[in-house]
Amino acid sequence: MASRKQSAKAEGPGFVLHERMQRELAASRLLQRGEPSHRRLHIFTSDPTASRLAGRTCVADVPYEPLILEEASQGSTRYSCLCSALFELHMIDDEGRALAPPMLDEPQQLMQEGYAPSESNPRFHAQMVYAVASRVHADFRHALGREPGWGFAGSHKRLKVYPLGSRDENAWYEPSRGELVFGYFPRERAGWASTALMHDIVAHELTHALLDSQRPHFMEPTGPDVWGFHEGFADLVALFQHFQHREPLLAALRESRGVIFAREAGEQPAHWLCRIARQFGAADGLDALRRADRKPGTDREAGELLYDDKLEEHDMGELLLSAVFDAFDSVYRRRTQRLLRLATGGSGVLPPGALHPDLLEALADESAALARRFMAMTVRALDYCPPASIELGEFLRAMVTADAVLTPDDRFGLREALIDAFRARQILPRYVFSLTEDSLLWGPPQRRLPLLTELSFAVTRFDGGPGRPLEPESRRRQSEALGRWLMQPEAMAEAGLVAPGDPRLSDKGATVSLPSIDALEVTSSAGAEGEMHFHTVAVVTQRVTVARKGKAPGFAFQAGGTLLFDPDGALRLAISKSALGSGRIERRRDFLTDMSKVAAARSPSAHSLDSRWVEQDGLMRLREGWQREYHRQQRRPPPAK
Repeated sequence: MASRKQSAKAEGPGFVLHERMQRELAASRLLQRGEPSHRRLHIFTSDPTASRLAGRTCVADVPYEPLILEEASQGSTRYSCLCSALFELHMIDDEGRALAPPMLDEPQQLMQEGYAPSESNPRFHAQMVYAVASRVHADFRHALGREPGWGFAGSHKRLKVYPLGSRDENAWYEPSRGELVFGYFPRERAGWASTALMHDIVAHELTHALLDSQRPHFMEPTGPDVWGFHEGFADLVALFQHFQHREPLLAALRESRGVIFAREAGEQPAHWLCRIARQFGAADGLDALRRADRKPGTDREAGELLYDDKLEEHDMGELLLSAVFDAFDSVYRRRTQRLLRLATGGSGVLPPGALHPDLLEALADESAALARRFMAMTVRALDYCPPASIELGEFLRAMVTADAVLTPDDRFGLREALIDAFRARQILPRYVFSLTEDSLLWGPPQRRLPLLTELSFAVTRFDGGPGRPLEPESRRRQSEALGRWLMQPEAMAEAGLVAPGDPRLSDKGATVSLPSIDALEVTSSAGAEGEMHFHTVAVVTQRVTVARKGKAPGFAFQAGGTLLFDPDGALRLAISKSALGSGRIERRRDFLTDMSKVAAARSPSAHSLDSRWVEQDGLMRLREGWQREYHRQQRRPPPAK
């Protein structure tokens, strides 16, 4: 697991460039004059089991780009895959049979808005995955203000997607191979189901790949929150996609009479808006795979959750999901109070019966606009996260900071609602004086450092303008300048780095690698008043290796920092996690020890959590291919007592 991210080349005295910095960044294609901005394609808005009357299908706007066919092979089978600038749709099933690729650029398909929704047509399976993945990627691109690229290793630039890649009740992202694989499986007395046709599953798995591109070390579970964050973040992206589909949004609000998250007696939640992967969950006898409307509390039978560092990863993710969704609903209620007062003559209390169509449309408009803001804030917060060992409390700080930068005037109390929701669930960041906005904002650097003039916009060369990838030579030159700048003791400390051979590490039985420049990208975002904000975000890390201690095996983890520079090259923010952080090495050792105990107590079978780990050369490492087993193991209901 670690090796795919650590391939790097020495570039100067005391630092290296990550292998990702050596290759061209995958980017969406720029539109040419005369081309349409979108192509329209049929998709399922949730899954094939949803009601047609509730807007089960729609015609989605997908960013336009020409698509080409390329030959591929697997074993002795040769087949065609449909390729865009970012994706390769590999049309081969788990038995090695070639499938017909979707011909989306043929005039007939352009006129018919692609293939009609069908569970039996493999071409529609591929169309569904391509459409949803393209829309999610576009949302990431707009929220980050730059091309996110991909994080997987290897020479290929595009993400390989297998719409019918496994006869398995599963779907997964495999970073070492750069693959997204969707399974299909039989349902008892109900035919077959395909994860490629489940909107939430496609959005969720594509988000894993995009999150890996921004913070690759979040795939390494160095603390109790890390994998839970990955799951919760992916569910948040999938959930906010619901609000982009007008007909099912209207149907859901009509059924719940405008309520999203039920808080008061007699309120009915909008189930479609706060449930994740209902068809997939039904395979385990559940209403949905996960729920966003869990309330804070200790009664698990009643669907309540509180923070506990022993929570299973998907439960930890559901905790994050419910906290952000709780805040979303609080702001939605504040923003729609005036609409309810207008509709009720000032009382704000709706009479029995169906909502007026105009009120329903207005509520849908408000919820969709708010979902876009929450989605953008959630993704943009990645620039304000440390490069590894993420904690849920740190993500709260990242969201608060990201939103405050672009929207200083928090008119409807979005950041206040976030803080309240996290506090109610006892998700508390370390080293914060109080759970208030001013305490949660990441502060300026603690040390005065010289300008890094090589990062100034005056000398930066873009491949098409800010938000597009840096030109390869400019990227390399700036990365090397950053590496030299980091060799200053003050800069190294600010970035959370430690010089190899530091005696403070020797006392802990630890060693560190040379600092690695993992990422360097320029971001452009529009503020609330239309003003443009620019910054350069750099991620620098080093590998910390801790030797075996007694019966406890050795282990490794990542330290370092996320650095944000302004357009003049001045360091604006440094969000760091040093190997010398208070108790950090001890917490990593305790977590690794506790994890196996918790897994054994949860399930004594071969599918317990610790089956993902293996000891090699005295260090605990993740087994190769653990991603495929991860979802399968954790989805299973706990054994009966």
